[in-house]
Amino acid sequence: MPRLRKYSVLIALHDFVASLVAFVAAFAARLGTTDFLRSSDDLIYSGLTFAVICVIVYQIIGLSSAYWRYTSIADVRLIVVATAVSILIWTTLTFTITRLESTPRSLPFILFLAEVAALTGPRICYRMLRDYRDRRKSRSANRRVTRLLLVGGPSDVFKVINWAAAYPHQLEVIGILGDKQRHVGLSIQGIRILGVIRDLSSVLDKLQREDRFPDSALICASLQRLNSDEQDILATVTGLRGVRLHKEFRPDQILGQTIGSLPPLARLLGRAETGAMPAATQEKLVGGKKILITGAGGTIGAEVARYVAAATPARLGLLDVSEFNLYQIRRELQDEFPDLDIDPILCNIRDQDIVRSVIRDFAPDIVIHAAALKHVDMVEETPREGVLTNIIGTINVAEATAESGAAIFVQVSTDKAVDPSSVMGLTKRLCELYVSSLDSRRLENGETGTRFMSVRFGNVIGSSGSVVPLFRQQIERGGPVTVTHPDMDRYFMTVREAAGLIFQAAHDGIQNDRRRGRVFVLEMGKPVKIVDLAKQLIASLELSPDQKIDIVFTGLRPGEKLSEKLFCDDETCFHTAHPGVLYAEPRSAAPEFSPEAIRQLREAAYANDRPALIKLLRDLATSSGVVMTDPESLELSALAERKTPESTADNVLPLKLKRPR
Repeated sequence: MPRLRKYSVLIALHDFVASLVAFVAAFAARLGTTDFLRSSDDLIYSGLTFAVICVIVYQIIGLSSAYWRYTSIADVRLIVVATAVSILIWTTLTFTITRLESTPRSLPFILFLAEVAALTGPRICYRMLRDYRDRRKSRSANRRVTRLLLVGGPSDVFKVINWAAAYPHQLEVIGILGDKQRHVGLSIQGIRILGVIRDLSSVLDKLQREDRFPDSALICASLQRLNSDEQDILATVTGLRGVRLHKEFRPDQILGQTIGSLPPLARLLGRAETGAMPAATQEKLVGGKKILITGAGGTIGAEVARYVAAATPARLGLLDVSEFNLYQIRRELQDEFPDLDIDPILCNIRDQDIVRSVIRDFAPDIVIHAAALKHVDMVEETPREGVLTNIIGTINVAEATAESGAAIFVQVSTDKAVDPSSVMGLTKRLCELYVSSLDSRRLENGETGTRFMSVRFGNVIGSSGSVVPLFRQQIERGGPVTVTHPDMDRYFMTVREAAGLIFQAAHDGIQNDRRRGRVFVLEMGKPVKIVDLAKQLIASLELSPDQKIDIVFTGLRPGEKLSEKLFCDDETCFHTAHPGVLYAEPRSAAPEFSPEAIRQLREAAYANDRPALIKLLRDLATSSGVVMTDPESLELSALAERKTPESTADNVLPLKLKRPR
């Protein structure tokens, strides 16, 4: 007997038995046990007649040839129609013969429910068992199941879920990013809507903690329905986190090599990502404590806030000067951690009295100071702003923290503070020295108050103003990609590594109370050439065949260096207990800043006296022993006019790249 015919016969036999059982059960439910047994002989003939009618109808409609392995809503709909037709035929036939004299009028309705359940139940159970068996087979064979995160509205996502169901042993849909906030928390076919597009970073963090990190993300909706910000978030975050991004459901791409996504982080960094501090250690550090984060709306501050929120603090203070950024991070954390006590604080750290009042009232245990101006060219053009935010703001926050009795103060710094050649780099180096002097002075005086320390970052991939999203935008526009110099290189780190370094510094500060004035640095391997980074991104992103993307060298901007260093010449480098984390200690005591020098700096900045401000910065650098890359660069770069070089044949590197395979 052919296999298909044998399969149809078995299904027909099942449907016959199921229909007979449903008929008997419906009569028993309607008549009760006593009346049912009294009329059992007549019921057998009626039941057999009904079962035969059902088998014939199901064969004609095509239900007997439906494949149980992939039972779906369409099959259930077919069962409902076939059952209704069968009951109608049986009722008409019975009425013609007996006028339904012994048949309760409600029986057809009860029989309809019983028949649908009898046919649907076994089919659904069979599919569930086969799915379970396939998953076990896949695991036993060590076959890698591709985890898929869907992005789009309910109707778009619903279609893709049904398509993905055809690959049960290869694809696992782990969650949905919806298009409306009110849908978050709901489920579609048992798959939960985890957030909206702006929540992508926090959703990926949550999935990683649950060991369900996706391999791919699929945009189910049309790209025209996503605004530019949503498209940027999807492109940037998925690329930085190593999640392949797809714009249509093509199993050959999703299950195989992906086109159109950024290369994995390990390729961009030229090294493996440094492991994060264990969650238990993080929770021990901040759990049950009051944590205040300045610059909480920025890339680094927001990532730290997410880590802190997940570690169950008693209270979380989010301080930022940007109303919109503060609103965004507050809303994200409230949606993710509804029971967390969050204080949004709209405040400018330049205002000494307000900062003192805010920190005194909040009474933090740990202060993470991430607020700063960090773009070299912007601060070169307006050094006043860099001094007021980076130096005066840091002094305000540090002094208020010491007065409040907080246990730890961690300041976020940059590798541009090492042998600085710019106003921004010098302001951050002076902040490092100021923080170190506070920490050392307390040890010398036998005080047991606040621990002060700094963390020195490289370039954080994916932060606001980072080259990666900038390069991607330029590539998507067809080029050119702008690089300042063919020999420029930088140290790179991920946002996750940056947040982890802050936690490590705070943890080490508690564990080693006698070691003072330290600056913590991530071991970032070798610096990456910016032009090589641009080439990687061009080669990795989806291009039309033979599309040409130029790389244009624009020349160094005021204050920029070709290369950065991680440590000053007068610092000694040590390893911490955490792999990949180093710390630097000055060989000599950090200089103290005189109140008069700070007062003069503040007055010159508020007066916008540019020449006086530059002179005070140079004098302060000299008295503090700061080694500058070029002693004359500060004055020249701060007073120089910024010029945009023209594209010429000498500074253009054409790249003719084909679509990656």
